[in-house]
Amino acid sequence: MIKAKMIKNQKVEDSALSELYNHMHIYQGKTPKFMVFKTKYNNKTLYHCWAGGEIQDDDEIALTPVGSCALSALMNIEESNNNLIVKEIGSAKNCKKRIMEAMNLAKDKDKICFIGDMSDELDGEMTKVFKIIS
Repeated sequence: MIKAKMIKNQKVEDSALSELYNHMHIYQGKTPKFMVFKTKYNNKTLYHCWAGGEIQDDDEIALTPVGSCALSALMNIEESNNNLIVKEIGSAKNCKKRIMEAMNLAKDKDKICFIGDMSDELDGEMTKVFKIIS
């Protein structure tokens, strides 16, 4: 398992939060926490998020409101570089393979956005690869 530390004090763009609040009809006073992590892997520090959504046939990235907020929080991490790898996980059976492909491709301080159906197809699958620590 790969240890993944959840990043605290996440900064999310106001536009992404507004879309989330409107979509979910929730109170706009407190910012939720999103699945955004710092990971040490093969002597590299990597930053990644788990974002609900998909890559469509025209290579357009379509994220859920929660996924948009997770990506926004990832992109606002200042100690990383701005190199972003987007990796669609797809099915549960490909989960570990797709994660490892992206982690091996990434360079030190890169950002990775893992995209997929986090609330259904991939529910519980990401934590089979990552051990979340606080």
